[in-house]
Amino acid sequence: MDRTPDGNEAGGGGKPSLDFRVARLEDDVAEIKTLVRDMDGRIEARFNALDTRFDARLNAGDARLDARLGAWEAKLDGTLRAFDAKLEARLSAQDAKLDARLQAQDDKLDRKLSDFGAKLEAKLETRLQAQDAKLDQRFSDFDAKLDARFRDSDAKRDAGFDAMNAKFDAKLNALDTKLNSLDARLNALDAKLDALATKIGALAETVAETKGRLSGFDARLAALPTTWTILTITFTTWAIGSGLLLAALKMLR
Repeated sequence: MDRTPDGNEAGGGGKPSLDFRVARLEDDVAEIKTLVRDMDGRIEARFNALDTRFDARLNAGDARLDARLGAWEAKLDGTLRAFDAKLEARLSAQDAKLDARLQAQDDKLDRKLSDFGAKLEAKLETRLQAQDAKLDQRFSDFDAKLDARFRDSDAKRDAGFDAMNAKFDAKLNALDTKLNSLDARLNALDAKLDALATKIGALAETVAETKGRLSGFDARLAALPTTWTILTITFTTWAIGSGLLLAALKMLR
């Protein structure tokens, strides 16, 4: 359908139709899209140009910064080397001063220790002397007490020995008395034994004579039976032995 420039349909009067308005709006939207695409292209081109310029600026800045940092590092290295040299010199001087102070302190400490050791030795010697004196006195007292104990022990021991000797002497005296009595009894027994020996000698002679007499009697009994002879001899021997035993017992009484 043909449209007029004011948007009305050709051949009629009145308001524009809805289709016409929609078509007109679509045309406007297409035109806006075209403008937007053109604007996007121009903006992207502008941003690309800006990126290029920014990269160039950044590269140039990086180069200048690297150069400046290199110069700064060189200056810093020089400063640090100079500072290290000064610091080493100061530290060496400080070490020398410290060594000197330490040596002086060592010497002072040695003197103080020597003085302290001397004082300590003097105090120790004084205390040891006092302790030695106390020990000497205690040992002297102990020796005196020990001597007194020994004297008391000697006295008690002597008294004990005297009592024991007295008892022993009494026992020895009693034993001597018993021995004397025993000697007297032994002497009497010896006398009795001598008399008994004399009597036994006489009895032996009597037995010998009796045997001589019996020998004839035995000859006479030879004609008797053997049994009677044995009984007779046995009885005779028993009689003789009994007589000798009775005689010996009488002599012992």
